[in-house]
Amino acid sequence: CAALGSPFMARMLPLLGEVWPDGSGLDTAVRAFEGDIGPKGHSLPLRLASGLHALVLTEQDADLIAAYPPNTVSDNALRDALTGALVRHETFLRDWITSPPQTNEVRRSAVLIAGAHALVHRTGVALVHLSELGASAGLNMMWDRYALRVGDVTFGPASPVLTLTPDW
Repeated sequence: CAALGSPFMARMLPLLGEVWPDGSGLDTAVRAFEGDIGPKGHSLPLRLASGLHALVLTEQDADLIAAYPPNTVSDNALRDALTGALVRHETFLRDWITSPPQTNEVRRSAVLIAGAHALVHRTGVALVHLSELGASAGLNMMWDRYALRVGDVTFGPASPVLTLTPDW
């Protein structure tokens, strides 16, 4: 998470491991998953993190809201908020983790921008049409509004809504 620019997640996930409710119904539900529970498998840490975030977004847990960005709290305060949420919202979280996460990773557009510019340069075709099957909530369908900066060169519109700067 830290390498992907998510410092809060990089901080929260180890704390979640420290306060994990061994023997709880949530623990039993997590342990029922077979195979890889990590990012290349079931993504259970991401499922749990997204469930906790859903509690924040839907204003179901005041302690979590107080501990989540933009607020800055100590590790102890975040640990306490996580501990309480795991207990108070066990049923919600057990249900939540049954669905795989939908990631909306706009950084994947960096490859689309580079590929489109290479195709246009190579073929001379001025229009590239992209179809996406719904991944990323359509964020990658707007890649023509993003810029890509590679070294000293920037590709994309003059006034992009965001500029991607991948470490290639």
